[in-house]
Amino acid sequence: MIILLLKLADILQISLMDKLKDSFFQAYFNMPVPRITVRTNYPDYTVIAINKAYTVTTGITNGTALENSIFDLFGNQQAGADGIDTLAGALDNAVKSNRAVSIPEFELSSASQESNLLSWWHIEILPVAQEDQKPEYLILTIRDVTPIVLDQRALIAASHREQSLHEELAATNEELSASNEELNATVEDLKRSQESLQELNETLEDRVRRRTNDLTKTQHELSRQYALLETIVNEVPAGICVFKGPEMILETVNTKLMDMWKRGNEIIGQSLLEVMPELKTQEFPRILDEVYRGGIPYYNNDARAELTLDGVKQIVYRDYSYTPLKNADGTTHSILALTIDVTERTLSRQREQQLIEEQYAINEELTAANEELAATNEELHEAQEIQRKMISSLAESESKLGLAIEAAQMGSWHIDRKTKELRYNSTLAALFGYEGTEPMTYDQAIAQVTEDCRDKLVEEIEKAISDGGDYDVTYTQHRFNDNEVIWLRSLGKITRDEQGNYSIFSGVVMNVTEQKKDEQRKNDFIGMVSHELKTPLTSLNGYVQILQSRARKNEDAFSISALGKVNEQVRKMTAMINGFLNISRLESGKIHLTKRNFNLNDLVLENIEEATILAGSHQITFEPSDPLIVFADRDKIGSVISNMISNAVKYSPERKDVEVRCQMNGPWAQISVKDQGIGISSEDVPKLFNRFYRVENNQTQLISGFGIGLYLSAEIIESHTGKIWVESEPGQGSTFFFNLPIAMPAS
Repeated sequence: MIILLLKLADILQISLMDKLKDSFFQAYFNMPVPRITVRTNYPDYTVIAINKAYTVTTGITNGTALENSIFDLFGNQQAGADGIDTLAGALDNAVKSNRAVSIPEFELSSASQESNLLSWWHIEILPVAQEDQKPEYLILTIRDVTPIVLDQRALIAASHREQSLHEELAATNEELSASNEELNATVEDLKRSQESLQELNETLEDRVRRRTNDLTKTQHELSRQYALLETIVNEVPAGICVFKGPEMILETVNTKLMDMWKRGNEIIGQSLLEVMPELKTQEFPRILDEVYRGGIPYYNNDARAELTLDGVKQIVYRDYSYTPLKNADGTTHSILALTIDVTERTLSRQREQQLIEEQYAINEELTAANEELAATNEELHEAQEIQRKMISSLAESESKLGLAIEAAQMGSWHIDRKTKELRYNSTLAALFGYEGTEPMTYDQAIAQVTEDCRDKLVEEIEKAISDGGDYDVTYTQHRFNDNEVIWLRSLGKITRDEQGNYSIFSGVVMNVTEQKKDEQRKNDFIGMVSHELKTPLTSLNGYVQILQSRARKNEDAFSISALGKVNEQVRKMTAMINGFLNISRLESGKIHLTKRNFNLNDLVLENIEEATILAGSHQITFEPSDPLIVFADRDKIGSVISNMISNAVKYSPERKDVEVRCQMNGPWAQISVKDQGIGISSEDVPKLFNRFYRVENNQTQLISGFGIGLYLSAEIIESHTGKIWVESEPGQGSTFFFNLPIAMPAS
């Protein structure tokens, strides 16, 4: 909760209207805690939003609450005599001070004429405003503290009863003493009994204090465990949910799965088919029913699913598992589902397979190859019962989490911020190959990391601990038992404790060795095939040049035109193969840069002249700067410029201008290429420079490409310590930029 309030404070820096639409604000507001948002329009404080948790807790709906005064809302529930004045004073204080205000106990009585039940709420009022400005909205977070108030009042009543008994006993002793001196011995006995009773009372009080201290410690431990549980469930890179009963009601859903489904907290409590009716005709409901009735787990990889996400039907691929959760008698009561999105991996494999097939076909028909390449006591007795229930609930949650982590074959870990004490599960020990009789220490684990990754890993851990940020590192290390080098990906987060200090650093680790090996094998294959294809292309290019020479001598216009087209296809194929080779070399760390000083304006002009020949009806304009001398690999920077211009022409309608600019921007030389094309959505922009990524929509289906040009361009620019980026809006065109350091003049 502290982290959420901190994040909410950050959100206050943006505009208020945007703030209410912010996805994180919505996630905070829609958490399973009753919340109300009101305007600061004194004296009404109009209600503008209530969340689902408030409706479930009070039975009040949007139709009853919205656009009504907050005092009407609480008036319907018959607030105590001073309640409305207390609420009004707190609201006014929050607006004037622009600070959070708390009402520890807000008394409400039942709205029913037939019931005299009382309840008490703890209300927190949080202003929502720009920094140093009067708040425009207030968020009220409401928690039911009725059990706590009732417990406190019961304890006070018990104390009063005990005091009354003591007073009655004292009066009785005085009456007996005045009645008869013969009862002095009895009185003495009674005094001794009182002393014994006092000792017994002190003993009982001491027991109560000890039990209270034990309960406090247990509550602190529960808070820590809950923080760890919440961190792991929400940081694990897999969707986790629990389906309850044969109706498959969504009981628990983590953040990752909600993101994958493009849904929010409103799906909790609904059945799977209510959330995704499109699954009725697919295999998943049948498999879930079989797992529920048979009690046997089910696992599947690369499963194809047709989902409607944000109103759009999409084909996705998932690795998933269904694990039955059983009662003591062996019957299934719920199913734990673990889902990992492997759409990109599967599509990549499909593209690789398609690439392999098309590359073999190139040897038979080069002229057609370019068209074929696409594709989560009594009073004390009652307190103990509450504690038992809390522990039982936490144990059940940890059991579910443990099943999810085991199903994903992930190790969990926890590092003490100050002592560096390391705690971990058995899966992590197995991943590390640790078979020691004593628990593995933090220093032992770090010592197994390979030298080339160790300093970086320690740096990232210390950075996360000191700054309180997220932690995500992929690295290599030696296994303890066989010294085998494996690839691991470790994710974690440090969170604040109840005192606001960063102390809980926990996360998960997974083995990604096979994934890394697959990538290496793929790069090796692409490099080998691309290299082999260059030889026949070189020969073909030579034959084409000979035939062109003869056709010119014979003045054969048709042959000259046809051979020109063949030569252009050979040139495109050569450029594509060189791109694959450069990608293979980049990822193997073998690409070589031949740097020298040259004028960037001249290089841009050369590429514009070459592109103009193929641009058709597009007009390419150039705005040069004063001579800009850079120290770089001229050929590779040329390929970046060529790729940006060709993309601008490819994705622009005919007879639309393409604008190229070269300018000095501080210590940088900056190139920009602007088109008037279809533009790029905000969802696609962050992925645009990823390997093999292509924007898929109705406007790009007929445009060929493999998604390697921008990836290769980004790697080339980064290898020159430059920067590459894009600014775009759908339907408004795009502008691609990159910059390079300006060469320092010789001293």
